[in-house]
Order: sequence, then structure tokens, then C-alpha cells
Amino acid sequence: MGALARLGREIDGTALLWGIALVAPFTLVATAGGDPFALKLGFLAVCLLIPAYKLGLPPLATLLHALATVTACAVLFAAAAQPVVFVVASAVIAIATIWVTRYGARLRTLGSFFFIPALYLACELREMPDGARDLGRLVLLSPIAAAAVIGIGLTRHWLSGERSDGPSERSLEASLLRGVRRGDAEGRWITHAIAVFVAVLVAAALVEVLRMGEPQWVIWSSISVVTGGRREAVGKLGVRTMGVVVGAPLGLAAGWLLPQTEVVYSLALIALLMTLVAIPRYPLAFTLRCFFIGLAAVAAGGSVAIAESRVENVILGGLIGVLALLVVATLRREPAPP
Repeated sequence: MGALARLGREIDGTALLWGIALVAPFTLVATAGGDPFALKLGFLAVCLLIPAYKLGLPPLATLLHALATVTACAVLFAAAAQPVVFVVASAVIAIATIWVTRYGARLRTLGSFFFIPALYLACELREMPDGARDLGRLVLLSPIAAAAVIGIGLTRHWLSGERSDGPSERSLEASLLRGVRRGDAEGRWITHAIAVFVAVLVAAALVEVLRMGEPQWVIWSSISVVTGGRREAVGKLGVRTMGVVVGAPLGLAAGWLLPQTEVVYSLALIALLMTLVAIPRYPLAFTLRCFFIGLAAVAAGGSVAIAESRVENVILGGLIGVLALLVVATLRREPAPP
């Protein structure tokens, strides 16, 4: 009971409730209607919700976030036909995760949850026989995901008694960052941007040459550790390594103990998405994320190879990212923190 109580204290209950309210309709459509595509739309919605919730993005910014994400996804999907083009396109688009931090360090959340869904959905769609058709559906239906997130935000403001002015000519002309919780500008953003470009260039080239499964795990892992100084980046690599080594096998074990049904699979996916929304502390959130990935893989009829691939890809991508940051910081003669 003590462990469950401690886990409960780690969860942002309010964010959890809003996240479930957002993703539940998409999951219901996917399970009851037999259309798994709705889960991809739900994933996009959660990725739109996270920066909107954490940063206080206005509705117009959320709409533009959705548009930018599906556009980047379409570019990466089209580029997948030519490995060299995909590698370069991935590296160029990844720079956006860092570029936004020049306007505020907390905007890294917005940059991350622009690139994550674009990359993950593009990689998933290109492996599907009807990937082009589903990409078209994603583009056409993405406003539904954005509208759901905006609706959640407006409801939150209404319940809290905060005033939420409707759109006007003046507000549309105003800066999209007005009122956003963005923090101070990131002083190392150029170093981080170069490191991210190099890391993704190497990671994407490696997965294309070796034809690795789930390439998005390697590519995103190479970006996620490019943060702060060198010591902080190495520390984050250690956290991610420990999280995937512990979480993925435990998820597989839990999956073998539970029935392999559509209900278990759907619940595992919902829980996975909620780790992105409702658990602020990164080590726990990432470990649970890996746990639910392993659980979902078994529930869907997967094997132990899924967990092994996850572990290998996370560690490999993290090593690439840390090395890229160390090399770039050294070449730029950036002083190491005390």
C-alpha cells in the first residue's frame, strides 16, 4: 500500500483526468468501431495537449501546432522513399525542437511534441500497406484532434473561473507567445541545435543503412539527451538506460500474466499516453512508458524481441546524442560547467 501511495503522489491528478477525457473518445472509436487509425489521431491529440497544458498555449497556437506537425509528418513520409532524403529531412526538421528555445527554454516542450508525433507517425505509416491513405486521413482529421485539445483548454478556463476572450482581430495579430509560460531564453541553443542536427543525421543514417526496426526510437533517443551541459546529457542517458532496462522487461512479464485481448492492449496504450501527460518526474514517467510499451506489445501478440529492440535502440540513440553534444561543445569551445 505504501508503494501505491508513493506512486499516487507522483501523479498530477488534474492532468490525468483531462488526458483521459481527451483520449477516451478516440480509444472508444478504435475499439468499438474496429478502426485502429483513431488511436493515431488520439496520439496526435495527446501530443498537442502536453504543450497546450504545460505552457498555456492559446487556441490559435494549438491549431498551428497541429498544422506544422502533420506537415512535417507528410514530408518525412514522402522522404522515406529515398533514404538519403529521409536522413537529411529528419535532421533539418529536428532543429525545430531546439530553435524554439531561443524564445524561452520551456518551449522545448513545444518543439519536442512537434517532432515526436511527426517522426513516430511517419515511421509507422510508411510500414503500413495503406500508409498513404492513412496519412491523408490524418491530415484531414487533424483539426478534430486540435479542436478536442482547444475544447479541453476552454473547459479548464471556464471551470476555474478564468476569463477566456474569444478570437478577435487584435488577438490574431498578437504574438502567439503572449501569455505563454516560456521561461528565459536558452543560452546554449545554437550548440544544442547543431548537436541535434548531427545526432539525427548519424542516427537516421544508421537505421537506414542497417534497416533497423522501429527507427523512430533510435532517432528520438538521440535528440532527447541533448539538453543542458555535458554532465546533464550523460545523466539523462543514464536515466533513460535504467528506465528502459527495468521498464520493458517488467512490461513483458505483466503482458504474459494478463490475457492478450484488445481491451488490455487499449488500456495499455491509454496508460502509455497518460505517462506523457500526468507524471512530471521524468525517470518514473519514462520507466512506466517502457513498461506499458512492453505490455502493449505482448497484448498485441508481440514477442520478447520488441523489448530487446526497445532497449537497444534507446541506448544506441542516447549514445549518439551524447557523443554529438560532446563533440559540438568541444569544437565550439563551450566551457564545461563547474
